[in-house]
Amino acid sequence: MVRGKELSVADRSTIVTLHEQGMSYARIASSVGVAKTTVFKTLRNFKERGNLETAPRSGRPRTCTERQRRRLVRQALKEPTLTWKQLSAELNGLSTSRVRKLAYEAGLSRRISPKKPVLIVLTAPRRSEKPSSVQRKPQTNSAP
Repeated sequence: MVRGKELSVADRSTIVTLHEQGMSYARIASSVGVAKTTVFKTLRNFKERGNLETAPRSGRPRTCTERQRRRLVRQALKEPTLTWKQLSAELNGLSTSRVRKLAYEAGLSRRISPKKPVLIVLTAPRRSEKPSSVQRKPQTNSAP
């Protein structure tokens, strides 16, 4: 955990060049304006890594694999009517919120299952036919 402000690359470079010129840790610390331990750690890290860049942070490991991500995107594009909850049920081990975040990262937008009217078996054929009895009546302007 970082306790204070991180040194800039220029400050680290100054510390290394002053050390190569033969200055002591205490003198380097007073000239740069940092603690002796900071000078010591900066020089130790420079010797270990060979450069002045900061080390990559560890961070928490990802909860899903790249394969699961690809499967999620493929499934979401294949069946656009599925909600995030239904997708998370198909992808075992991933929560609904995680599925949604992964999908947003992949460029997929919000998913709400469309509401379709329920067609009864008897009325379904009639709904698909065009009614011939309905005719448009011309509108007349009638003033009261």
